[in-house]
Amino acid sequence: MTLANGQMTMTTEYGTVTGDGVYKISDTSSSDTFVGSSSDESFRFQYGGNDTVTGGGGSDRFRLEYRETTWATGDQPSLPYSVHITDYASDDVIRFEEMGFESAVLKKQIEASYDSASDTTTISVVTDKVDRGQVEAVVEGEWLIGQVGLDSFSDASREAYAEVRLVSADPNQMLNDIVQTINEPGRFFDVYTHVHLDHIPEVYLTSGISLVASGTSNTITLNGTTYSLPDFAAGNDYTSYYTSASNDVIEVAGAAGFHWSPGDDQYTGDPAALFALFNAGSYGLQFDASTSSATTGLTIDNSSGVLTVVSSFGTTTGYNFNDIFDSPFSDTIIGSDSADFFKTQFGGYDVVTGGSGVDQFEVRYWTDRAGIRDGDSHWWKELQGIEITDYESGEIIELQSMDFSSTNYANEITSFYDQVNDLTVIGVTNDRGNVAQDFVFVQGQFELNADSLVYVAEGNGVTPGD
Repeated sequence: MTLANGQMTMTTEYGTVTGDGVYKISDTSSSDTFVGSSSDESFRFQYGGNDTVTGGGGSDRFRLEYRETTWATGDQPSLPYSVHITDYASDDVIRFEEMGFESAVLKKQIEASYDSASDTTTISVVTDKVDRGQVEAVVEGEWLIGQVGLDSFSDASREAYAEVRLVSADPNQMLNDIVQTINEPGRFFDVYTHVHLDHIPEVYLTSGISLVASGTSNTITLNGTTYSLPDFAAGNDYTSYYTSASNDVIEVAGAAGFHWSPGDDQYTGDPAALFALFNAGSYGLQFDASTSSATTGLTIDNSSGVLTVVSSFGTTTGYNFNDIFDSPFSDTIIGSDSADFFKTQFGGYDVVTGGSGVDQFEVRYWTDRAGIRDGDSHWWKELQGIEITDYESGEIIELQSMDFSSTNYANEITSFYDQVNDLTVIGVTNDRGNVAQDFVFVQGQFELNADSLVYVAEGNGVTPGD
């Protein structure tokens, strides 16, 4: 079977089948050959055989599935089976489904071995349900396991699945691949760069990571060896650092964001840049997708001017930070004496003390929140709102991604004073975006200044003034 930008051609002894708009395909119980296109495609292998797939360009997903209810019953084949991937690339992903994974030992349940004679790397699954050698992905070239994650389907009857991202065994090529640059002139920044330190294999993390990004000379030190990284963080750019599970020390120039990770980490932002952002959304990756938000929030304390986050996974220290995103759980967030930005979007009920300085408090809901939560239930939980303990007149509150009407947004925002709890409550009722919820709880009694409401097209947000 071949694909060419949605055009499918399948040839068998019984004839030829063609189709349009095809970007997902599944195997048969025989040994199949699939050839993809330059588009993003999904290849599903669930019925057996020794299949061969060439993904083509794009970011492809290779799904290997094992179900006891269909395997080795009736006319279905028996194990083992394998999938040979001829052109795996660093932006592809291999997914193993219905194989009995356990979060506590996940990294031990997926193995990689390289055979120099055939120049192939075999990715095997070893669980109580699947024996070594029964289900394998064979990838041409030498690769290492860079990142393994466990996630859940929206269908609760299905088991959690494991997604595996491979990186080149050549460290220089691997470090080049973990830096992804996206050019988007006309947006807030012209260039967005993602540095995926979380894709670096554990074999390189014995001594942690030390990274210095000056914009013109970017270096990273792994196990005592210093390597060069591609150029980024120059000009009107923004860089996101997805940090590793080891102890990371990162110092950067330019506007940057740092994603929380386990380990004792130290991040130094650029004091001359527009902002340095700490993003706690990734904290949810440490927990089962069904974990309650009641007891697992973070305390993010920037009151001294040095950001500190202490958890059972380690301590994060950050310098020159002025922008904080919440975790998926109920957090306590304390700002500095300077102007800070706070965003509640991943979930929970966050209590924020801004500190002195003219601060900005943001709630971003996303009208397709249910779909987003189904797609990544570790990052996204139920959003209950933000409580502001020390709001001061002149500070900004933004309600974002709630599908406000550009002409009638003032009538979609509600406010009232809760005398019992001494809270001014701001909510949104919006049938178009299917939003009907109170989002902001301000300690004290304030009045909503309707004349100061401003509709902001970017992010479909409204800024109410109190």
